[in-house]
Amino acid sequence: MIDTSNPPILASAGDIDSKVKRVDLDRWLSSRYAPAAYRRDLMALYAFNHELERALTVSEPTLARIRLQWWRDALEEMLGGQPVRRHDVALVLAAVVMRRQGVAERMLQLIEDYEEAADAGLAAPTAKTGGQLAEAAGRVLADGSLSDDETTLLRRAGGAYSAAKAGLVDAVNFAELKGLRVRAETMPAVAHAILAKRYLENKTIGNLTRRRLVFATILNGRF
Repeated sequence: MIDTSNPPILASAGDIDSKVKRVDLDRWLSSRYAPAAYRRDLMALYAFNHELERALTVSEPTLARIRLQWWRDALEEMLGGQPVRRHDVALVLAAVVMRRQGVAERMLQLIEDYEEAADAGLAAPTAKTGGQLAEAAGRVLADGSLSDDETTLLRRAGGAYSAAKAGLVDAVNFAELKGLRVRAETMPAVAHAILAKRYLENKTIGNLTRRRLVFATILNGRF
């Protein structure tokens, strides 16, 4: 059991939602089509991912590793029932760890994938981190239960999105993404992947276009 006794007064769920909207608009838009009870946990997950992304922006891989290790330690302390660290994102993340089966393991793996990116000197997320994050979000929406096929689909869509946004042309296979079907419950985890091709082609995406494409993907259940 995670120890959340005597928690500090930090950001509210609404604050975290606003932060994700500001720093990760595409995933935020997709999350609007998830049931309200799940949306809060998705916001915690995406805020956590943003903290890991920030680690890649430091000048030295060693410094990035230190930041990423801080989050690894924080997660392992949660899993060990220790008090949650005094950090806005850590506090909301602790609730996800308690509520959502199998998500903590994906979070730890996500840290490892970011460590790999940091060691390679990369300054942006990769297809691997994007796929891992999409699976974690899918597990939130599916209450931890995903088939092997569903896991593969989520990873493929999430990986294509992150790679395209980072300009990693060789890591994106649009032929595999086109027509890909994802079940309605987990589509809010990856609907934004429909924007991948536009990012790779350096096309400007207006807010109305962004919303229209994400909505159409949710409605159709495929890319």
